[in-house]
Amino acid sequence: MISVKPKRAVKYLNLISETARGLGIRLYAVGGCVRDWAIGLESQDADFLTVDEAAPLAEALKEKLGGGFTVFREFRTVRYFTSDGTRIDIAGSRKENYPKGGRALPVVAPGLFRGRRSRPQEISPVIRLAVRA
Repeated sequence: MISVKPKRAVKYLNLISETARGLGIRLYAVGGCVRDWAIGLESQDADFLTVDEAAPLAEALKEKLGGGFTVFREFRTVRYFTSDGTRIDIAGSRKENYPKGGRALPVVAPGLFRGRRSRPQEISPVIRLAVRA
């Protein structure tokens, strides 16, 4: 069983899950917060993945919780801050292509993680810890 810390995160997880469900958005907890919760540590932020668009969820969260968000369209990501300063990142699933020529940032397109340059260690927690929508 996973223990979500700090306790305020439980409130946000429930609100985010309910909001995503109401919008028909499939949402998954991912990344460092999942790792921290799995080993009993406190996480200072939360990261989510959706196969849908992230911005409509951030807009709905802002209506419910206040705060604000920034959309990073080129990366299909939204960074949302609650009114108490909690950071929540919501990323749309994406394919990343790293063109030749030394470009540091990937070219991003909608899709699922695939290929040799994807990071399967980050996919496993997504599959196991789905927030039901």
